[in-house]
Amino acid sequence: MADEKVSKAVILAAGNGSHLRPFSNYVPKPFLPYGDKPIIYHHIKALSECGIKDIVVITRKDENNDGAFKLQNEYLKNLSKDPELKEIKIDIAYQEVDSITKKPRGTADAIVAAEEQLKGHNYIVLLGDLIIEGRNEASYIKELIGHFKGTPLFSMDSVARDDAKRGGLVKGKTLEDILEMEEAIEKPDDYILDAMNSADERYNVMWGGVYILNKNSMPYLKNVKPGKDGELNITDAISLQCKIENSRAYGLLINKDKYICKDFGTIDHWLENNLEKENFEKFINSIKLYPEEFARMVHEYVRNKYGISLL
Repeated sequence: MADEKVSKAVILAAGNGSHLRPFSNYVPKPFLPYGDKPIIYHHIKALSECGIKDIVVITRKDENNDGAFKLQNEYLKNLSKDPELKEIKIDIAYQEVDSITKKPRGTADAIVAAEEQLKGHNYIVLLGDLIIEGRNEASYIKELIGHFKGTPLFSMDSVARDDAKRGGLVKGKTLEDILEMEEAIEKPDDYILDAMNSADERYNVMWGGVYILNKNSMPYLKNVKPGKDGELNITDAISLQCKIENSRAYGLLINKDKYICKDFGTIDHWLENNLEKENFEKFINSIKLYPEEFARMVHEYVRNKYGISLL
């Protein structure tokens, strides 16, 4: 019988944050505030509430001593003192950047940075800029873990064509809220979407930024080929594992009646999530704790874009 225990978690927090510049020049994307805490705190808290206490955060060392990642890394090292995160163990692993592009080489490569910590374990992976929030205290992470049967499992949504072009398209058989994957394609081209011949123009994609990989996944993460974007992607690594092992991966649909998927990948997405009524006052207070130049830029951007004063 397959080992179905998920004992560790990985949070990917080493990206360039290019769609969040100039703010990400001062603060890495997962360290941006959401309400009264950094985005990454919400991930760690959600994992803790599901019983996942052993967490590896993939981050980076600062280039040119700019201090952005240093701020995030120091925060992570001190999180064990937070009374709401009792018994949490946080390890830090550093992803290297490509020697030519000076950028990290993708999500699959990020997980490889934690190879030693993950050896012999099944583990859940969270992307740092996406949060699936539960309505009425529902937990998508807990639900996903409950569906894990020893083979790769991922969060999934049914999206419109333009969104499908930004995600990992998955093809396979669907039974209620579970998809048995036959093939996955990262950021599909138009001709691939046309071939799907979707009557309602909705496409199943890996979405929401949550994956469970098993103890056999690491070699596929290490040996996956670059995608058309030049990056090493989790989507392609899962496809490679299924092909070589002649096995299946599965997707769990995000039930919109139970969950809200929040994207923090662009400036406007990040700010609009914070300007919601329940987060607004917390957000105003939290940005005061960030570097002064960063806080000033946030004030100016919100005033000019939304006509709202944070002062």
